[in-house]
Amino acid sequence: MSLSIQCIVFYLVLSVVCCVSIEKLDGKVASLEAKLETLSATVLRLSSQNDHLKMKVQTMENIIMNCKGCNGGEEDNTRREHEEVVGESWNLRDDGPTANGKRELGSDGKMVPESRDDYPEKLVRKRIVPPTSLPTELIAFHAYISKDSSGSLPAHHILKFDVVPLNKGNGYNAYDGIFVVPTSGTYVFTWAIMSDTHGWLNSRLMKNAHTIGSRYADSASSSVWDFSTGTVVADANKGDHVYVQLGADSGGKVKSLSSSRTSFSGWSLHCYNK
Repeated sequence: MSLSIQCIVFYLVLSVVCCVSIEKLDGKVASLEAKLETLSATVLRLSSQNDHLKMKVQTMENIIMNCKGCNGGEEDNTRREHEEVVGESWNLRDDGPTANGKRELGSDGKMVPESRDDYPEKLVRKRIVPPTSLPTELIAFHAYISKDSSGSLPAHHILKFDVVPLNKGNGYNAYDGIFVVPTSGTYVFTWAIMSDTHGWLNSRLMKNAHTIGSRYADSASSSVWDFSTGTVVADANKGDHVYVQLGADSGGKVKSLSSSRTSFSGWSLHCYNK
């Protein structure tokens, strides 16, 4: 009888120990799953940042290459006109002595030098006329997104405006959504974005790796779309990259309807050759 009791007690103790062990294992598994989710989110964030850094490096490489190409012909394109300006106390004459062998007097009663070499050095100076701006043809583009995005988009995502009705100067590229400045000058850029119902969009106008404008469309607490438009006037150099990207993860889709397009446009106010 005592042996049976001992067996029962042993079985009960073993059951309790097994239950405790299983609960501990479940807790550890849950903790590991939470850590795995955190690591996955970190990997996605780092991957997005890595793509953004790659884009910045590519942009800087393009700028450097364009600068190397421009600097070679810069001196040839720069016009300098040199003029000799003589002091008021001397009259400019290059014809030497008069017919009777005597040098003439100027209007102030002073002797007129026979040649430029006779002028005092302090009375001759050179004036440099800086190059004037050379007008170029108008540069202008307009593009819009043809349909809604398939879902939410991540931060730093460059919006690709795939339909291009106008592209004078061929600076805009529908493949990557980037406008590459064809000629240095002053430009106007404008963009319009539409957020989904109960969604939001944080957009930024970028020049190379710098933000030059931002707009926010917020319909998070509304059952209708929100529309936002931004306009920026900025100087841009040949080869600069101008584009629209998201400043943060979007809340919902990027909307673009036939009656209300998400669009990107730009045109030159004044262009010049350096």
